[in-house]
Amino acid sequence: SDSYSLGNNYLLIITGNGNTTGNPVSMVKRIVLSTLKQNKLVKKFGQAQAQWGGSGAFEIWLKP
Repeated sequence: SDSYSLGNNYLLIITGNGNTTGNPVSMVKRIVLSTLKQNKLVKKFGQAQAQWGGSGAFEIWLKP
C-alpha cells in the first residue's frame, strides 16, 4: 500500500523460481499469488516479461 499511496501504479515483485523438483510453484509464489488475487488495489497481474525476471517475478498494475 505504500507504493499505492505514493502514486505508483506498476510494481515488480521478484519471487525467484523456487525449488522446481516435483513442485514448479514455490511457496513464496503461492503466497504472492493468493495475496494478489485478494487485494482490492490490484487491477491486473501476470508473470513478468523475460527481461524483468520471467517466471521468477510478477508484474502488477494497481488501480488508479
